Amino acid sequence: MGGELAPTIVPQADYREKFNAVMAGNDIPDTVLLTGDQLTMPRLPDLLDARFADLSEYLSGDAVEAYPNLANIPTYAWRGARVDGRLWGVPVEQQVLTNVMMARVDLLSSIGVAPADVKTTDDFTDLCAELTAPSSGRWAMGPFGPTMMLLFWAAFGVPNNWRQEPDGTLTKDWETDEYFAAVEYHLELSKQGYFHPDFTGYTVTQAKQAFSSGTTALYMDGLAAWRGFVEQERRSVDEIGVMLPFALPGADPVFHVASGIFGITALRQDDPAVVQDRLKLLDFLAAPFGTEEWFLLNYGVDGVDHEMTGGLPVLTDKGIEEIRTMFKFIGAPPGVMFSGQSPQWVEAQHAWESAVIPATIPDPTVGVYIEPVEDTTGALQAVYDAVADVTAERISIDDFRAITENWTEKIGNETRERLQEAMG
Repeated sequence: MGGELAPTIVPQADYREKFNAVMAGNDIPDTVLLTGDQLTMPRLPDLLDARFADLSEYLSGDAVEAYPNLANIPTYAWRGARVDGRLWGVPVEQQVLTNVMMARVDLLSSIGVAPADVKTTDDFTDLCAELTAPSSGRWAMGPFGPTMMLLFWAAFGVPNNWRQEPDGTLTKDWETDEYFAAVEYHLELSKQGYFHPDFTGYTVTQAKQAFSSGTTALYMDGLAAWRGFVEQERRSVDEIGVMLPFALPGADPVFHVASGIFGITALRQDDPAVVQDRLKLLDFLAAPFGTEEWFLLNYGVDGVDHEMTGGLPVLTDKGIEEIRTMFKFIGAPPGVMFSGQSPQWVEAQHAWESAVIPATIPDPTVGVYIEPVEDTTGALQAVYDAVADVTAERISIDDFRAITENWTEKIGNETRERLQEAMG
C-alpha cells in the first residue's frame, strides 16, 4: 500500500490482516495493492465498486494512449485487472516463467553431464543416482517436497491448475492419474535416498545454503533466485545454471506458466482529475527500461545507491536494501533481462527462456473471477498441507487421494461449474 510518494511496505505475512483492517476502517490510501488473496476474496466486485475507482474509461481502448508506459504493459498482465468486465487497477507485471530447477553445473560436469542432457524422467533419475554420495556429504536434492512437485507435475503432463477439455469442461490437476503418478515418482526418489535426509524440515534459507555450498546439487526456486546466486554471491553461470523441462520417455516436455502479475494497483475513489494524477504517477513508475526515469527508480543516486563499474551501474549495499523494494509494489514496467554485474547471466537466461517458451502451457482460468465457494480457502489449504505430508511420507497415497476427493466433492464441483459458466 502507498500514500503519496512515501510507500508503507507491509510484510507479506501481515498483508491480509492489514488489508482487512484498512478496508474495515474505510481509511483508504491513494493506492492499494491487491494480490492473489484479495483478487479471489468473497464479494470482491462489491468491494471494488464501493471503495475503488473504475479505471475502464481511462485505460480502455485509445484512452490508454494518455499513459504510454501503462500501454506498454503486456496484454496478458491486464487479465487479472478486469473483474466483471471493468478495469479496477494497473497490473504489476511479473514473469510468466517462474519456478525452475537450478543446477550446480560444476558438479554435473564432474560426472560428465550437462543440464541439457536431462530430457526424460529416466535421465533425471539416473542423474540423481550419480550425484548422490552421502559418504562425501552430497545429495542430489534438498528442497522441501511441495516445491519440487511443481517440476514433477509438469514432467508427468499434469494440467496447469486446470485443463479445459475439448467440450469446454474443466479438469483440476489433482483429479488426474498423472498427478498421483508424479507424487509416486517423488516418493520413489526419496526412498532411494536422493534427497538430503533433512529435506522435510528445510527452510528456504537452509535449502539455498545447501545448494550454494554444494551439499545438494539441484534446487527448485523462482527464476529470480538464479540471478540472486549469480549476482549477490558473485557466482558464474558456468557454476550455477538451470535445467530445461523434461518429461516421461516418449512425451514432449511442458512448462507451467504463471499468471503474469504480482497483483494490481487499485486507486481510491476520487474526483476524475485526482484519479488521472495518480495514473500519471503509475505511468512514471512504469517507465520502460533504458529511460532516465527507469534508471532513477532502479539505481537511485550515483555514489549512494549505485556505483559505475566498467560503464555499468552496480547497486551498493544501500541500494540493494532500498531501491529494489521502494516502489515496485506500486507500479513497475515489464521485466527485462539486464544485469550490470553479469552479462553472462543475461545471455544464459535468454537462451533458457528461448528454449522453454515453446513448451509452455497456461492456466486457462487466469483472469476469471468467480464468487468463491464457501470454505474454499480452508479446503485448498488442506490439500496443500497434504502434499507436504505425503511427500514427507507422513500420510499414504490413499490418504492423500481421499483428501483431494473430499475437495472435489465439497468445493471442486461447484467451483468447476462457476468457472465454466464465467468462461462461457
